[in-house]
Amino acid sequence: KEPAACASTGNVNLSNPGVSAFDNHSVTSGARILIRAQSSADENGVWIYNGSSSAMTRATDCDSAAELNGMAIFVTDGDIYSDQAFVQTATISTLDSDSITYVRFSGLGQVTAGSGLAQSGDTLSVNVDDS
Repeated sequence: KEPAACASTGNVNLSNPGVSAFDNHSVTSGARILIRAQSSADENGVWIYNGSSSAMTRATDCDSAAELNGMAIFVTDGDIYSDQAFVQTATISTLDSDSITYVRFSGLGQVTAGSGLAQSGDTLSVNVDDS
């Protein structure tokens, strides 16, 4: 699927979001948002943001069960989910009734070098100091 601008970190009021930022990333009308953390999992999916006081709509390439089963999507921005990828793992027969579940399968943009390691681009190296 085309990437999402950002992903949700909690419940979103899909009929009236009341905000213009998700995962601390500001969006404008037409932005694709991966809604992945609804308490009613049948509401998860890829949604189009239509303004803070307008109802969000399902993206046209993600508005049927067949289009969601096994789909993968990248998220480009956000404080938590930037540069991460998700796959939809539930078997969906009926959209808006069956649970939709997203599991992260790639988050290489989030890798940081800890103590004793160095990072250069996609390469992690061990700092050997004989201790």
